[in-house]
Amino acid sequence: LKFRLRDYFTFCKQNFKEKYYKEVLEEMSPTLQADVAHFTAGPWISQIRFFNVMADPDTVDPDGMLHNENHTFITGLCLALEPEAYAPKELIVYKGQISEKMFVIQRGIVGKEGRVLSAGQFFGEDFILTESRRRYQVMVLTYLDVYSLSKESLDEVLDKGDFEETSKVIRKAVLRMAL
Repeated sequence: LKFRLRDYFTFCKQNFKEKYYKEVLEEMSPTLQADVAHFTAGPWISQIRFFNVMADPDTVDPDGMLHNENHTFITGLCLALEPEAYAPKELIVYKGQISEKMFVIQRGIVGKEGRVLSAGQFFGEDFILTESRRRYQVMVLTYLDVYSLSKESLDEVLDKGDFEETSKVIRKAVLRMAL
């Protein structure tokens, strides 16, 4: 147990730094927050269709307002992310669990339904469904650093800002997943 704890906390140094960086980010001006948020989270957020209103082919934007909405939404998401760490052989998601969080892998490897996911990939996007239960499990294969986004935090970001088009895209994604 002593060795496992030492290994875990040695691995978690990066996680502790991430928590500090989040505090620093919250002290920045809104413009700097947005720039840092897009630099750090832009690549993985662009992969999640329902977080990227610009990726929806049904949206028409003659005034360029969607770009500003998307920019502000991504900044809000980045501030809502929580760093977490897991040890090998832990079940981070198990079958039957209520879908409350989404995870973005920063460092490490997990196994999900026979596939291996690594840094920059995500899982748990079914958290946007109301009261849904997971139909899969995810096991940590190496020490793992992730950012988690809870359903509650996503709702708070959506409620705080004026994200009309983003809300529509998320509702469409909910319908697609439900069916």
